Parts: sequence; C-alpha cells; structure tokens
Amino acid sequence: LQLPFALVPLVRFTASRELMGAYGNARIVTIAASIASMLVITCNVWLAIQTLGGEMAPAAAVGLAIVGVAALALLGYLAFAPLRAIGGRMEAPLRDFVARDGRRSQCQPL
Repeated sequence: LQLPFALVPLVRFTASRELMGAYGNARIVTIAASIASMLVITCNVWLAIQTLGGEMAPAAAVGLAIVGVAALALLGYLAFAPLRAIGGRMEAPLRDFVARDGRRSQCQPL
C-alpha cells in the first residue's frame, strides 16, 4: 500500500525537464510510468476493498472511504506540490541559512 507514495513523486520528478535537465524522461516513458502507477494504485484499492469490504458494518465502510479519500488527496499533493517549488527555483529553503548580506550563518542544514 505504500508503493504509490513513492511512485507518484518519482514519476513527477523524473518527468520534469526543469529539475532533471537533459536526463528527464521522454514523454512516452512518463506515460508508461503513469499508467503503471495508476495500475498499482487500482490494484491496491481493489485489494483493500476485497480484504476489508467483505462483511463490514456501514459505519466502518464510511470510515474506510474517508481514509481512502484522504490517502488519494495525499497522493495528489505529493504529485503536484513539490514541482511548484521548482518554479521558485528552490531558493526559499535556503533563506534561513544565508544571511541577507550574503555571508553564511553558523547554522548547517540537516
């Protein structure tokens, strides 16, 4: 069940020419990887329904649906949020470690 949380960002990062430069995936590779990711997500959903949905109380089914929607929302966030930072040139996290006059602070990033 955890594989999509690694696959979705991996496909998005490797498809980005801005991030990967000349090493970014071709469009056909990105399409194939996206289809494979959707297949894995679909199989995971089907497996969860088959495993948990057999004789489940209605309240438990609603709870499971809420958790499923939250997981899909997290996958959507993981797919789109990291690439928004690339448009900002990824410099925002460094503002805490570089002084305004250009000198390095004593803090070291982890």
